[in-house]
Amino acid sequence: MQKSQNLERLGKKFKAEGGVAGSVDNSLLRVPSGVVISEMGANFPKGMPIESWIEFGRQHREASETMIWVLIDWIRHGMGEYGERYAAAIEETGYSYSYLSNLISVDNRISLRKEKLTYSHHAAIAPLPADVQLKVLDRAAKGRWSVSQVKAEVSKIKTSTDRGQSLETNDEIRKINRSIAYLGRVRSSEIEQMSPSEREIIREKIATLISMADALIED
Repeated sequence: MQKSQNLERLGKKFKAEGGVAGSVDNSLLRVPSGVVISEMGANFPKGMPIESWIEFGRQHREASETMIWVLIDWIRHGMGEYGERYAAAIEETGYSYSYLSNLISVDNRISLRKEKLTYSHHAAIAPLPADVQLKVLDRAAKGRWSVSQVKAEVSKIKTSTDRGQSLETNDEIRKINRSIAYLGRVRSSEIEQMSPSEREIIREKIATLISMADALIED
């Protein structure tokens, strides 16, 4: 609740100071006919169509998410233009240092901003590598995923990645990796210089690897 109030207060401050063009302000939150908004809240008329009521709620959520991006860019502008970091931002918005610094930290890890997806969608993919972020955001935009769906996808990707990394620590897999790495470095000229007995040992090792591969494929 406090976060929402702070965002609305920040938006009103931008509007009062002329920091946001009127057309942008109107696009962020279109107020239905008969609805009166003040600093103390909103008054909704009786007989308001439920479709209008639902649409206003959706717009409010989207506007709140957009204002997070605005807040991040506002802080970054202060850093670059005035050398101002968080002191003024804390005083003017009422947010804590930890909240504001976390916004910047998360934004630093987001490789791009995808239209039609909220800040929360982007924050969910922040732990992923940049190339994977793009793939997840594209799928989320096309499939109109909720934030929960994006979080579930990120969790699945991280679990798969962690599992792959843990498998790499398996002793047998490490041995196979070393063998493959060695074979990749062996040049034909080196094999030609080997004795018949040495070549036979190499053939036996390769045959063992092939047998192991066949067994894995059959499983």
